[in-house]
Amino acid sequence: CDIRMPGKDGIEILKEIKEQSEFTEVIMITGHGGVETAVKALQGGAFSYLQKPIDYDEMEIEIKRVLEKQETQARLSSHIQKLEQALKEKDNQISSQSTTSPSDETTAPLTAAGEGEGRITSLEKDLARVKHESKFKSHFLAVISHEIRTPVNGILGFLELFKETTLDSQQKEYLQNLIASGEILSRLINDIQDLSGVDEDKVNLNLKDFDLKTLMENVKKDLKSKSEDNSEQQDTSSKSQDLSFQGLKVLVAEDNAINQQFISKYLKRLGCEVDLAENGKQAYQKVSLNEYDLCLMDVMMPEMDGIDATREIRKNQNEDLPILALTANAMEGDKEKCLLAGMNDYLSKPINPETLKEKIIQWVKQ
Repeated sequence: CDIRMPGKDGIEILKEIKEQSEFTEVIMITGHGGVETAVKALQGGAFSYLQKPIDYDEMEIEIKRVLEKQETQARLSSHIQKLEQALKEKDNQISSQSTTSPSDETTAPLTAAGEGEGRITSLEKDLARVKHESKFKSHFLAVISHEIRTPVNGILGFLELFKETTLDSQQKEYLQNLIASGEILSRLINDIQDLSGVDEDKVNLNLKDFDLKTLMENVKKDLKSKSEDNSEQQDTSSKSQDLSFQGLKVLVAEDNAINQQFISKYLKRLGCEVDLAENGKQAYQKVSLNEYDLCLMDVMMPEMDGIDATREIRKNQNEDLPILALTANAMEGDKEKCLLAGMNDYLSKPINPETLKEKIIQWVKQ
């Protein structure tokens, strides 16, 4: 929706659209930029804001973001409906139990044994219902954490790319604060993921000896000057130059537009040639038609997920292609599922660029 138009401007039209349907997403387009105009459009309910002349790649990304948001909302709505239905069924069961009474006082009394068996059966049913509801709650939390982890991965990824650009001292300070905040958010998501697995016995506690002195030394290391951090990064970079990334052909199977852009930009910066697939079916087809040195495969994708796509690739005797899982799932057992499907390794989102580089070096060398 353009902002400057005869009769009514775009802000007024945006307001009318939102009054009629608050779920209709609107992307504002204007040649009259400025922070105030952008803020006004976003406050009015616009999804995002594009400035003329339009970058069509950027517009395509924004459209994909709209579609991804709608798909996420649809999935969450479905899970919420299921949760409400489960709660409704529970209320109905409680109501029916509280109103149940003998219809005839002359009914022959149950034997003591019969009463005992009845109570046991009732307790078993209650226990089964509680387990079912607990499992549903865990599944719901897992879905929520997955949906949050995906955009966080894009944010942290682009912050890492931004860190490599020319910045003044104040910008570096702001950027470091953003990265630190993003990492805290990522840890909170991991905590939610762990909570979702408690009821299904999917959380393993790692018992290790605790050394306070070592902990304090590690904290001091983390607080060292950024110049030392930069020198370490340069050392890592120089070591990784043993492997040339130039001409390395990589297939990235990822349905999220932001993550697609981050991963492809990072790989191209390394010197890789990048091909993209938006779902597992496309990835399987592209592997059948082309030769790649590596495949980065998201696990949860539409049409065909990464697990099934990997199985199909391996069925066609393509055993040499290294396939690395990229996934927002971080539960115990997820890595085993990926490896059993035929994947070679596993990276949990949000993806650390240096870790990704190390994995590429490891598997391409092999």
